[in-house]
Amino acid sequence: MQDNASLSKPLRDAKGRLLPGNSGNPRGKLKDTPAKKIEKKAVKELVAAYQQSLAEALSKVSPVLVAKALKGDVAAIRELNDRAMGKPPQQTDITTKGRAIGSLLDEADGE
Repeated sequence: MQDNASLSKPLRDAKGRLLPGNSGNPRGKLKDTPAKKIEKKAVKELVAAYQQSLAEALSKVSPVLVAKALKGDVAAIRELNDRAMGKPPQQTDITTKGRAIGSLLDEADGE
């Protein structure tokens, strides 16, 4: 339990950041209710069933995709390459113009 001195202490600094020793979630994560436990179990079972059906379908779809790729279908070639080699990383810098986020935040704070 907190004493009066700690209750009057501000939880955040001037920039709105939590001060050391202060949590944004002092009570921690809530325990799952029985209904939530049932829901999580059902979702896990659905995902397992989906993965099983996907594995069964893949053996039928894969030869078709390979055949299309061998005939020169660019979309099929791209799909097979992405699956085998992994998709290449894509740059998504649409706001920082290559600058580090930290420098932009400091600039916004007037530092």
